[in-house]
Amino acid sequence: MLSRQWKRLTKSLRASLKYMRVWCIALVLLIIVAACVFFLFSPSFSVTSIQVSRQDRRVDVEEIQKLLRPYFGSHILFVSPLLLERNVLTEYPEVSSVKVRRNFPNELAVTLYMDPVVARLFIGEPDHTEADFADLVSEGEVVAPGTWYSYLTSKGVYLEYPFPLKAKEEVEVITLHLVDWAVKPTHRQTLLAEDILSQIRGVRRILGESFGHAIGGITFYLRAKEFHVKTEGLVLWFDLGTPAVKQINRYREFLRTLTAESAEEYVDLRLHDRVVYR
Repeated sequence: MLSRQWKRLTKSLRASLKYMRVWCIALVLLIIVAACVFFLFSPSFSVTSIQVSRQDRRVDVEEIQKLLRPYFGSHILFVSPLLLERNVLTEYPEVSSVKVRRNFPNELAVTLYMDPVVARLFIGEPDHTEADFADLVSEGEVVAPGTWYSYLTSKGVYLEYPFPLKAKEEVEVITLHLVDWAVKPTHRQTLLAEDILSQIRGVRRILGESFGHAIGGITFYLRAKEFHVKTEGLVLWFDLGTPAVKQINRYREFLRTLTAESAEEYVDLRLHDRVVYR
């Protein structure tokens, strides 16, 4: 008889536990649904603050916040970091990348990573040559015209500011003299293709490391698509239509057959079948 009662009690407990599990599951699901509804529709998760940080002062924080104003009031979960980054990069080409972090419940933290400055630029007159650049070089530095300073980023974006920019220590900044232009460059204009600027910097580095030349400055002819590199005693002429390595090899062969003293003014490395010098 005792065994029979125990079986009844066990069966009753099992039935109760089954119903309790059902109710617990239903309660948990209800809590999850309520939390989701609260998270999706509560104004507590609407963006009310956007904190912007930057690597240097090239970009005005207030301008960025003005650009990001449409994101205020948006649900923090529905803000697309990729779309936000695209908007910033479209308006500010000197920015290389953007990192967006959500600080719940209602703040976005936006960090701007700047494209490094790789060239200090002087805009000469359209009919200038490298000879006109000599007066602007003093101990390897360009004397800025007026109070404005001009630069190129690694992507070839032209920037101008009333204050000098401090380049990164690990980035070599070249001096570039720009002439032969039809329309004067404007702020944030893509002036040179990235590969062209990389080619010019590469030639400068090779001439310094492999030939021991001290480079006084480089004059770039915008429409003619060529550049002239000023060394200690000569000006070396390069163009963009021929790979730089071939023109460097022509110069190397020129030094083998002749000497640097054979030329007094320039060495033209642009022609594929010969080297012209004076």
